[in-house]
Amino acid sequence: MSIINLYKLNLEKNTEKEVENIFSSKSYKLIKKQVKNNIEYKVFLKEVKRKKQNWLREIEEAFDISSEINIGNVINGIILIKFIKETNKIYMLTYGYAFSVAQNICDTNFALDFAEREIGQNNIVLKNSHFIENAVLKEIINYKDKSSVLPETGEIYKYISGKPSNENLFGKNIECGYSIRFNYNKEFNFSNLENLIQQIELVINKKEIKSSFPRIKTFNKKDSFSEKLDKHLLEQLKTDNDIENKLELNLSKIILGGTNFYFDNLEVTKNIYVKQKNSKTKEALSELNIVEILKYIKKYKEQIQKLSDVKIELTSENGEEFFREIKDYLFIEMSYENEKYILNDGNWGLYNEKFFEVLDENLDCINNQCVKYNKKYNINYNDEDDYINKLVSNDEEDYLKLHKKLIRFDRNYTVEIADIYDKKNDELLAIKLGSTTSNLSYCFEQGITSQTMLKSSDLKNIKEQLERHLGKTVDKEIIDKIVNCKKNSILLVIETHQNFILENGKMDLKKFKSLLLKLKIVHWYKTMLKHSITPNLYIQIKI
Repeated sequence: MSIINLYKLNLEKNTEKEVENIFSSKSYKLIKKQVKNNIEYKVFLKEVKRKKQNWLREIEEAFDISSEINIGNVINGIILIKFIKETNKIYMLTYGYAFSVAQNICDTNFALDFAEREIGQNNIVLKNSHFIENAVLKEIINYKDKSSVLPETGEIYKYISGKPSNENLFGKNIECGYSIRFNYNKEFNFSNLENLIQQIELVINKKEIKSSFPRIKTFNKKDSFSEKLDKHLLEQLKTDNDIENKLELNLSKIILGGTNFYFDNLEVTKNIYVKQKNSKTKEALSELNIVEILKYIKKYKEQIQKLSDVKIELTSENGEEFFREIKDYLFIEMSYENEKYILNDGNWGLYNEKFFEVLDENLDCINNQCVKYNKKYNINYNDEDDYINKLVSNDEEDYLKLHKKLIRFDRNYTVEIADIYDKKNDELLAIKLGSTTSNLSYCFEQGITSQTMLKSSDLKNIKEQLERHLGKTVDKEIIDKIVNCKKNSILLVIETHQNFILENGKMDLKKFKSLLLKLKIVHWYKTMLKHSITPNLYIQIKI
């Protein structure tokens, strides 16, 4: 029995010659080249002397074991398989640790395209997912036999394992991520290998889908199509005066392993520059937001030839530096050649219908459960501070102002619990005014953060800080109610009329144009329920 671990080469990313150069740079040597039945096979092997581990050295010294222990060598292998008459078909079989090379040059959609057509919905036994705009970055779930697999909002399947339809060919279990991996119970030879790959291609070319799960088909940054999308977006950034309302800067992505940049709470130096023209184009940003970035791009539009040319430099108060392309922070849905593409995490992609189906189902639930209208929030105002002050003054007996009263949760991080505490309804209320979706999205991000901090922090310390902010005039019983409040709500005051207001007066969150905003709303809603908090979402139109 052989273990098949099959990848398909992404020829948009690298040519065959470039792939062989990559193999060579990783110390893989071409051992054998052979043509059989119009298929060219190339065998690459890498021999690595096994390193002696520290624990082995410790044992040798402690127990006086001979240092001449033979730990041997590691052999890794790649077989490159090319259909001579079909130049778009090049596959890789990997052995040992060679998968680490193949994963960087493979077609990332190949295996999941196969899984959708070969593994039935009820035959999925394991999934590995990541989430768009969710605190849960990755999730691995093992399912019981015949159980139903129900995807979450914002969830993207990266790997599934399950029972294939054709057990005779693929065995009892098959794994699909970047590669198709299974136990092959037939003799391993040229004719069987050719037939196997052709059978896999027949499955992929089927129109019928056996499993429907949320996916994103991504394009590599270096793909020619990605470059076309980059070019189209850059042109819009330079010329479209309305692009600000279509584009979002996703600051939640700037969370590093070992280093956190919290822009509202740390003294972070923010610079922007054009790559290789640093000295002439570098400027400090007062705020890291879409408005400032668009101003910069329009100012230096002649110097910016590619979207990847624009880079952000962040320096924390501790002197830690972080550099990344602006593309990595942008989130946009962009129409191009009658299709809508999404830029997220620096990569272009297409979400499938299942992704949007799950999202719409959740938004319908929120529409029915927590979206409300209350005429008392109809107030004329000049800005956010003015609105909050007027709202509090209208009902000073019941409203307690918490706006700008920041609570420090650790050495570097502070957060606003809410803008108002409604004593009568025992409700925390966060308020956000604006017309841009990025501005509105931030309110939900803030609500998630404040509630998470309340659940995970020392309440005694929070109470003491609130007492200092609010003074002795506020009863300690009220402060206890604030930190233990079970109703956490958001009030959005939209400055321009939106089409999510239906003729019957009800509201439909699905009508929001921004995908990111809709995902944040669902994430906020589910976070509140997770913490046993009742969420309400009030939406008003500016009068």
